[in-house]
Amino acid sequence: MTSVVVVDLEYYTDLYFSNGVDAPYKLKDKTTIMLKPVLLKDYPIYMGASEIIRLYKNETNNIDIIRMSYLQYLLEVVITQPDDDKHIWEARLRTLIKLCTGYEYCGFTEVKDKPNIILCSPKGVIEHFITPSDFDDIMFLILNQNDAKYDNRYINPDVRQALQEYYNIKYKDVETPSLEKRKAFVSAKLGKTFQELGAMSIREFELVYHSLLDSEIYLTTKITEASYKYEVKNPTNHPLYTKEKDLYEEAFSDTSVFQNKGFKGAENIGMGLE
Repeated sequence: MTSVVVVDLEYYTDLYFSNGVDAPYKLKDKTTIMLKPVLLKDYPIYMGASEIIRLYKNETNNIDIIRMSYLQYLLEVVITQPDDDKHIWEARLRTLIKLCTGYEYCGFTEVKDKPNIILCSPKGVIEHFITPSDFDDIMFLILNQNDAKYDNRYINPDVRQALQEYYNIKYKDVETPSLEKRKAFVSAKLGKTFQELGAMSIREFELVYHSLLDSEIYLTTKITEASYKYEVKNPTNHPLYTKEKDLYEEAFSDTSVFQNKGFKGAENIGMGLE
């Protein structure tokens, strides 16, 4: 996703995302839709459907595609492919719209030669028109509403490949816990059932999970630091008061992978990033 977005993310985060409530968005047609936080029980569905708004549209030599809006790209290129994939991508788009707006009935049309998504009532009455610029904003809001750590910085393909190699090497012996394991961890800490956790939003659950995990790691570290066997020069601060590290800066600070790719470390963190 690479689009120009003008919404005030801080405003939406403080007023809506951090409270787990629906977020209003005023469309160009002067109507307002409500963007709903996706619940944890729908996590697998959301992750599959949201691939439709995570495509790298501009990574092509086709100048016509680069000039397209993201919505035009989806409607005229992605879901019109001459194979079975078009049905999968269209289903993802419709599923995402249903999850995040509550509208089960939607269609695609053109207004003044520009593609639009129309949202309809169960009786087929058109209630909203989503323009290409609306869609850019809505994509951005959906991704941030459901992921507190979402990073929309664009990384060019060469840098992205180098980053992937870095993580593959650094974390080759680390297993990423499945959603079920993360739910079990939070369940054990909070005394909530899986069904109760399923009613939480994805954003809330992930924040709670990482908070509990960070606190446990912090406590273990402080116990170790308190041992007479260790001399502590830089005591560990509580994660709540520790500045979060930039994921890319961490990767570029380790030149073991990037030197072979022509990168020179953290001072070149801006290379390939926008």
